Amino acid sequence: MCPASWKRTTASATGVAYVWAGRSEDARRTLRFTAHKATVEDFPTALVAATTFLAVLDLEDGTRDSVRAAAQHAIDTATALGLADYPGGAAAFAVRARTSDDAAQAVADAHRAVTLVRRTSTRLARAYVLAAAADTLLENGHADGPVLLTEAQTVLAHCPDPGIVGRYVTRVQARHGLSGAPKRTAELIEQLTERELAVLRYLPTQLTQRDIATELYVSLNTVKTHGQATYRKLGVVVRKAAVQAARDLHLL
Repeated sequence: MCPASWKRTTASATGVAYVWAGRSEDARRTLRFTAHKATVEDFPTALVAATTFLAVLDLEDGTRDSVRAAAQHAIDTATALGLADYPGGAAAFAVRARTSDDAAQAVADAHRAVTLVRRTSTRLARAYVLAAAADTLLENGHADGPVLLTEAQTVLAHCPDPGIVGRYVTRVQARHGLSGAPKRTAELIEQLTERELAVLRYLPTQLTQRDIATELYVSLNTVKTHGQATYRKLGVVVRKAAVQAARDLHLL
């Protein structure tokens, strides 16, 4: 439990430090406390920051739907409070971009995240947003991807303890085969069921989840459930990455 005597600023700084250190449970507990404190004390920027970093946590260890929902909640919160352009919410756009099925929207979110984070931020936050944006842009073949990843590396060079940000940058490098890092070999965490394979075969198409449900004569929720399980077993969080991993594994 967070001490009730903690000031909002103390809780916020501690929660963010826990995020970068990879202490998910402590971070989540502290950021929720921060969000409550910020709501009670009517401090909107702290509320936006807290909800944004909860989304960052979900990108590290949540399901695809929970990640998207957390990012959307942070963005909606900022918008409702008149803080849609608040730099402290930059990571929410970077996180939403990582779970978008709409390539144009993902690219737009990635660029917006970069624009916001460059206005003012800590080095770790800047490096994280740059890396997440680069990840999205690289997946979509955008020329800014390698440039942003290089910038993230440069920022990290000035951070004595990069924590999860350093690991994330390394993952992005490996996933896209950049900076001499070997491209990650797709691995199947767990065998897919026949129903999951059935959904997987539709992922390379332009069909929406609702369309796939119609094709398979199942409910939309069933398709979502099988889709989430498929992403988890392939070790990815977005549809495009799932298709590529499945092809690498000769499942498509």
